[in-house]
Amino acid sequence: MRYSSRCPVCAETPLLEIRQSVALARAAGLMKASYEEYLLKIGRQERPKEVLALCRGCHAGYRALFFDEAELGRIYDESYHALESRFKDSPELVYADEEFLSACARHLADYTQGLETRWGRPIRQVFDIGGRDGFRLVELAAAGRACRVYDPIAAPVRHPAIIKERRYAHQVPDGDQADLVILCNVLEHCLDPNAVVADCARLVADGGFLFIEIPDDMEACFDWYFFRRHRGSNLPVDLTHHVFFSRRSLAGLLARHGLTLVDLQLELLPRVGVRVLRATARKGVAAPLLRVPGFPSALLLWALRLPLRLALKLRRGGAQ
Repeated sequence: MRYSSRCPVCAETPLLEIRQSVALARAAGLMKASYEEYLLKIGRQERPKEVLALCRGCHAGYRALFFDEAELGRIYDESYHALESRFKDSPELVYADEEFLSACARHLADYTQGLETRWGRPIRQVFDIGGRDGFRLVELAAAGRACRVYDPIAAPVRHPAIIKERRYAHQVPDGDQADLVILCNVLEHCLDPNAVVADCARLVADGGFLFIEIPDDMEACFDWYFFRRHRGSNLPVDLTHHVFFSRRSLAGLLARHGLTLVDLQLELLPRVGVRVLRATARKGVAAPLLRVPGFPSALLLWALRLPLRLALKLRRGGAQ
């Protein structure tokens, strides 16, 4: 395990740190419990503890005590995909849900078309970084766009027109660029988010777009910190998620690498019920600046939602 005294996003010192027991998500199903038990074994934690931190500068949350590079290598090379094979029929494994995968492909195809319409910029070449078997690219490839997946996982592509290369983003040669680069559910796992975004920005052609999707772990952190922590509950976030991005931290990360944020949405993933933050940034072209709330504003907005959600639940209960 490695301890970081500074934020992995902006290198600022933390505003606060919380030492907390690590949760084993047995209630979420056999696969997740077995996976997390393996992670704790890799991290050599006999009495599992973790250190959660909130950044003073960009307001990202992160695990100050996290796996080092060698441990992450063992997790992804030795255990992650073996567990997927073992529990391939489990309802907990979203990559076995064909309806979910098809919904993701439809969303990306519709969103890509919307980008072209809004900005008048044709999107012919698409790269998916960490895209597994290219399931998000199926409809784009079927429509004739040139689609490529970069992922070291040995998984066959889902459409014959998709080209796959088993390499990481930093291994892609200079000069290989795309009109749209996709980075979905990758950034939250990274030890160095700046290096990953810099690599992706290098792959975006001038005037092109970087599309990022990350889980909304920050809301789970707020909910846990203010309401569940004092009742003995553990943080309900995947143990391999290193950074819990706030909107401000994500916008700042993109700006540091020459990318202008042009769209930021909080959405619910189809079928699985997980909230995700989706951000689109453009390279080399001035665009209207999106106003992103800082930590006090975001916290106030989040708190104001609570009574509304409670009222909605009571109304639904009364209707029944």
